[in-house]
Amino acid sequence: MFIWTSFLSPPGIDRFVVIASQDSPEIHSYTDEAIGHFDPDESVLDGAHRTIADWWRSQATEASQPLWESLIQAGEVDRDTAWAWAREVWDADSAKKYPLWRTSKAAA
Repeated sequence: MFIWTSFLSPPGIDRFVVIASQDSPEIHSYTDEAIGHFDPDESVLDGAHRTIADWWRSQATEASQPLWESLIQAGEVDRDTAWAWAREVWDADSAKKYPLWRTSKAAA
Protein backbone atom coordinates (compact mmCIF):
# COMPACT_ATOMS: atom_id res chain seq x y z
CA MET A 1 0.00 0.00 0.00
CA PHE A 2 1.18 3.47 -0.83
CA ILE A 3 -0.23 6.54 0.94
CA TRP A 4 0.14 10.01 -0.52
CA THR A 5 -1.31 13.52 -0.29
CA SER A 6 -2.58 15.83 -2.98
CA PHE A 7 -3.69 19.45 -2.76
CA LEU A 8 -7.07 20.33 -4.27
CA SER A 9 -7.71 23.97 -5.01
CA PRO A 10 -10.92 24.39 -7.00
CA PRO A 11 -12.70 27.62 -6.00
CA GLY A 12 -13.60 27.53 -2.32
CA ILE A 13 -12.12 24.08 -1.57
CA ASP A 14 -8.38 24.34 -0.76
CA ARG A 15 -7.84 21.00 1.02
CA PHE A 16 -5.13 18.39 1.21
CA VAL A 17 -6.53 14.95 0.45
CA VAL A 18 -4.81 11.81 1.74
CA ILE A 19 -5.08 8.88 -0.65
CA ALA A 20 -4.27 5.21 -0.05
CA SER A 21 -3.33 3.11 -3.08
CA GLN A 22 -3.48 -0.67 -3.07
CA ASP A 23 -2.33 -3.17 -5.70
CA SER A 24 -5.79 -4.72 -5.88
CA PRO A 25 -9.39 -3.54 -5.40
CA GLU A 26 -10.11 -6.80 -3.54
CA ILE A 27 -10.24 -5.34 -0.01
CA HIS A 28 -11.71 -1.85 -0.36
CA SER A 29 -13.21 -2.17 -3.89
CA TYR A 30 -10.81 0.46 -5.25
CA THR A 31 -7.11 0.65 -5.97
CA ASP A 32 -7.07 4.32 -4.89
CA GLU A 33 -9.28 5.75 -2.17
CA ALA A 34 -9.41 9.04 -0.34
CA ILE A 35 -9.01 8.22 3.35
CA GLY A 36 -9.33 11.77 4.66
CA HIS A 37 -8.53 15.42 4.20
CA PHE A 38 -7.16 18.38 6.11
CA ASP A 39 -6.90 22.15 5.96
CA PRO A 40 -3.89 23.76 4.27
CA ASP A 41 -3.24 25.70 7.49
CA GLU A 42 -2.17 22.39 9.07
CA SER A 43 1.33 21.16 8.21
CA VAL A 44 1.39 18.33 5.69
CA LEU A 45 3.13 16.03 8.16
CA ASP A 46 0.68 16.76 11.00
CA GLY A 47 -2.37 16.49 8.74
CA ALA A 48 -1.12 13.26 7.17
CA HIS A 49 -0.33 11.82 10.61
CA ARG A 50 -3.78 12.54 11.99
CA THR A 51 -5.56 11.32 8.87
CA ILE A 52 -3.53 8.12 8.48
CA ALA A 53 -3.74 7.24 12.19
CA ASP A 54 -7.51 7.79 12.17
CA TRP A 55 -7.88 5.56 9.12
CA TRP A 56 -5.65 2.85 10.59
CA ARG A 57 -7.60 3.08 13.86
CA SER A 58 -10.92 2.56 12.06
CA GLN A 59 -9.46 -0.39 10.15
CA ALA A 60 -8.11 -1.92 13.36
CA THR A 61 -11.30 -1.50 15.39
CA GLU A 62 -14.06 -1.90 12.79
CA ALA A 63 -12.43 -4.48 10.53
CA SER A 64 -10.08 -6.17 13.04
CA GLN A 65 -7.20 -5.42 10.70
CA PRO A 66 -3.90 -6.49 12.21
CA LEU A 67 -0.82 -4.35 12.12
CA TRP A 68 1.00 -4.39 8.83
CA GLU A 69 4.00 -6.71 8.92
CA SER A 70 6.66 -4.63 7.22
CA LEU A 71 7.49 -1.28 5.74
CA ILE A 72 9.06 -1.74 2.34
CA GLN A 73 9.93 1.83 1.49
CA ALA A 74 9.62 5.13 3.32
CA GLY A 75 8.98 8.48 1.68
CA GLU A 76 8.34 11.86 3.30
CA VAL A 77 7.55 9.95 6.49
CA ASP A 78 10.67 8.05 7.56
CA ARG A 79 10.63 4.49 8.93
CA ASP A 80 10.92 5.46 12.59
CA THR A 81 8.03 7.89 12.30
CA ALA A 82 5.81 5.40 10.45
CA TRP A 83 6.43 2.75 13.12
CA ALA A 84 5.76 5.31 15.87
CA TRP A 85 2.44 6.21 14.25
CA ALA A 86 1.58 2.49 14.05
CA ARG A 87 2.36 2.05 17.75
CA GLU A 88 -0.21 4.77 18.51
CA VAL A 89 -2.89 2.63 16.86
CA TRP A 90 -2.06 -1.03 17.53
CA ASP A 91 -1.50 -2.29 21.05
CA ALA A 92 1.55 -3.96 22.55
CA ASP A 93 0.15 -7.43 21.78
CA SER A 94 0.77 -6.69 18.12
CA ALA A 95 4.48 -6.43 18.85
CA LYS A 96 4.45 -10.05 20.03
CA LYS A 97 2.78 -11.16 16.79
CA TYR A 98 5.00 -8.99 14.58
CA PRO A 99 8.54 -8.82 15.99
CA LEU A 100 9.67 -6.45 13.22
CA TRP A 101 7.28 -3.89 14.68
CA ARG A 102 9.42 -3.48 17.78
CA THR A 103 12.18 -1.69 15.92
CA SER A 104 12.37 -0.03 12.57
CA LYS A 105 15.96 -1.27 12.20
CA ALA A 106 14.67 -4.83 11.94
CA ALA A 107 12.30 -3.75 9.17
CA ALA A 108 15.02 -2.04 7.14
